[in-house]
Amino acid sequence: MVRADSADDERRIMIKPQPLRVEDWRRSLRLYSVWSGARTLHASQRQSWIRAALLAGAAYFIVGRVFAIPVTRVHFWRLAAWLVSGAVFAAHIGYEHFRLRHSPRPTASHAALAVALGALALAVAGALHKLMATSALEPRWLLAFIVWPAATGLPAFLVALVAAAVLTRFNRRPGTNAEIR
Repeated sequence: MVRADSADDERRIMIKPQPLRVEDWRRSLRLYSVWSGARTLHASQRQSWIRAALLAGAAYFIVGRVFAIPVTRVHFWRLAAWLVSGAVFAAHIGYEHFRLRHSPRPTASHAALAVALGALALAVAGALHKLMATSALEPRWLLAFIVWPAATGLPAFLVALVAAAVLTRFNRRPGTNAEIR
């Protein structure tokens, strides 16, 4: 607040500080986030990507189990499982990029997490199947709990990172010079 100290000394103006209110902080944070392009990750958005990763992981597990059931035309069913898993992977990347507006690195991390969760679930299911069939679990199955998620999650991260970077590159608005972050 700006006010003159006295009527005869109008040249000297004192600035009296006012305490900042919560509304002022929120407004300046909103202005900063709009100006800088920064995005705040709200709890609902955080839950959205976790839900999407869990759903995609469950889809990978279901595809892996259901498409392994048929004993005839195994090559066809294996190819169909690859195609359905690829569609789930592409849909997950698209959801992260277009709906949640994540940059390439979080998009790739979330997609790779979903793939690794699906692989871990398949490793657990395989170990349980082996345990029920022979009532003895070999130590290499414990190794599968680490190897399967890593062997699927790391390549998935790289593929999703490239895919999300390409989407970011071609999804820019005309006339902007936004770089890939």
